Amino acid sequence: MPKYDQHFLKDDQTADKIVRACDIRPEDVLIEIGPGKGVLTSRILKAKPKHVLAVEVDDGLCAFLKRRFEGVPNLTIVKSDFLKLDLGSQSEIVNHKSKMVKFLGNLPYSMTNPILQKVIQGPRFDSAVFMFQKEVAERILAAPGNKRYGLLTLAVHLRAQASWVCSVHRTSFIPRPRVDSAVLKFCPRSESLLPEGISEPNFFRLLRAAFGQRRKTIFNSLSHGLKISKQNLLPVLEKTGIGGTQRAEEISLEGYLDLAKILLPTLERIS
Repeated sequence: MPKYDQHFLKDDQTADKIVRACDIRPEDVLIEIGPGKGVLTSRILKAKPKHVLAVEVDDGLCAFLKRRFEGVPNLTIVKSDFLKLDLGSQSEIVNHKSKMVKFLGNLPYSMTNPILQKVIQGPRFDSAVFMFQKEVAERILAAPGNKRYGLLTLAVHLRAQASWVCSVHRTSFIPRPRVDSAVLKFCPRSESLLPEGISEPNFFRLLRAAFGQRRKTIFNSLSHGLKISKQNLLPVLEKTGIGGTQRAEEISLEGYLDLAKILLPTLERIS
């Protein structure tokens, strides 16, 4: 019995949709995160990619996968926590100097964000198809003004474009989870959206300040979170066209990028 409280996908149609969304080609290298009992793995292999690296943290499942797929030449099964795995150590499979990699997997609910951030920040990220708790998927795709819109939304869209693949009802798993799931696809942005000279840590410092007190106006949240006087902050907001009475969840990524362009050089000097 697995010890990490996994929920195994049993719905063939959903499994087929996930693998189709990966758009697997003969030259592709794929990394599957948490293959479980190999429901997706078997379908990936049928698509005949160049190689598949399956990363499974559970000892029993890892042993099961090695028995099930014994002798498959283009599959490597690694027992590891993906968050601790140095992909460079798999250099024979993942050529970190030139090879782009596709990722997929049914992510554990408790580790969704750190796994997603590791993937989309990685230099070898070609695309990713991941299953999440449905509420998390809705947070990622939320538009400004939606109560689910927040730091996760902006952190993802700063680095990648995300799109909906399908919903997955809780009855599609064994054992059945308490919530429904959803599958999203991510593709990297061709270039950074950050304004020239603006560091990513300071941009996220701005976002954390904005969302630190969601019930307050952006004017009050930024003044408090960044320790900037309201007198100095007001002309910055006026230049960007952001109303001081707006709240953090009402401002688009483009609005925050415009705000960063004007406000963050000041923060750089006072940091």
